Amino acid sequence: MDLKYIYEHNKALYEQQYKEPIFCKEFLKIQDIEGGLVLPNRPSKGYLFGKGGVLDKNYKYLPLSGISSKAGRIDAQKEKYETYFGDGGLSSEISIQEMDEEVIYLGYIFNHW
Repeated sequence: MDLKYIYEHNKALYEQQYKEPIFCKEFLKIQDIEGGLVLPNRPSKGYLFGKGGVLDKNYKYLPLSGISSKAGRIDAQKEKYETYFGDGGLSSEISIQEMDEEVIYLGYIFNHW
């Protein structure tokens, strides 16, 4: 397994979670948002791929923009969904750049191999 794209603090977690194959049988979903805010991906402990995603015009996080699974973190209860990527809120490290154009957010695709 090539781990060079994984955040250093998550490598052991990634190896443990992907010893068994995980199958996703969900259909793709579309959510139309007016005045949304796309957040950059930022490393964060406890999140396999980091924090980021999309907020609506009231700065409410849109769960559809994240990645959740029942596989979860190693220390998590197996019946609870855990977030691999998302829960991204505004912080002082993010500068907002307004753009008046239509965009399509495809989710977490970062150094995809």
